[in-house]
Amino acid sequence: MNNKSLTLGITGHRDLREEDREILRQSVRQIFQFLRQHYPNTPLQLLSPLAEGADSLVAQVALEENLQLIAPLPLPLKLYETDFDTPASKQTLTELLEKAQVFELPLLDSEQNISSYGDPRNKQYALV
Repeated sequence: MNNKSLTLGITGHRDLREEDREILRQSVRQIFQFLRQHYPNTPLQLLSPLAEGADSLVAQVALEENLQLIAPLPLPLKLYETDFDTPASKQTLTELLEKAQVFELPLLDSEQNISSYGDPRNKQYALV
């Protein structure tokens, strides 16, 4: 991450209502444009784990607005992909990963323990 950049973070709901998506996209775009207007010489970065819903929506808008996208993954990618419910959401993840600076966060427990749902896996998500 560049020390001279303004880094924004996103975490939000996974289950966005379809009727809210466009207004959310517009609102996020306005925030990025506001920051660009008020900090014209400061590069903007978005820190997003790219989860379904709010995380990926904001990441998509950030890329459209030419922000640098940084993706801290809470789990090793093969495990993380299992949390994406549909082929479309997995495709969105793949597309975003191709455009992001990606890194996996350190494991707080064994991969075996975080491979199933429960406290160890929840702690990995909290690490983001």
